Amino acid sequence: MGRLIVFKVGSSTLMGPDGELDVAFVRSMCEQICELKRRGDRVVLVSSGAAAVGRSLLGFTERPSDIPTLQACAAAGQTTLIERYAEVLAQDGVRCAQVLLTRGDVVDRTGYLNARNTFERLLSWRAAHRERERHGVGRADPLRRQRHARCARGLSCRGGA
Repeated sequence: MGRLIVFKVGSSTLMGPDGELDVAFVRSMCEQICELKRRGDRVVLVSSGAAAVGRSLLGFTERPSDIPTLQACAAAGQTTLIERYAEVLAQDGVRCAQVLLTRGDVVDRTGYLNARNTFERLLSWRAAHRERERHGVGRADPLRRQRHARCARGLSCRGGA
């Protein structure tokens, strides 16, 4: 069994200077993931970016300040982002899966065990997967970036990265 490698990418990395998804970066990152998998490593991608992609799709030039609009942007951008990952990975025969976690899935013992078992199963199938922390509709949390980093650390510790 190869190493577990966790990629953590945020919106500022995924979006180009024009405010659009940087497809060349996504392609390069996914090609690197495929190469690591060919070498026998297990890979998890912890990714933000759905709201930024959604803002672009919906024509926003500035980041909205209200939670309902931000969450609507994330909902709109989510499918586009995962489709881009899956499209590039599929060119190399790598399947992509998405796991959405809440803070409770990382902190609560039952949630933690369910999440761990899901990741172990996906990794045993050698699927590349994108994990993102799912934000409840009613939750406004200005520490979102810190939560994603905490998720990445938790995944790294759980999987031996």
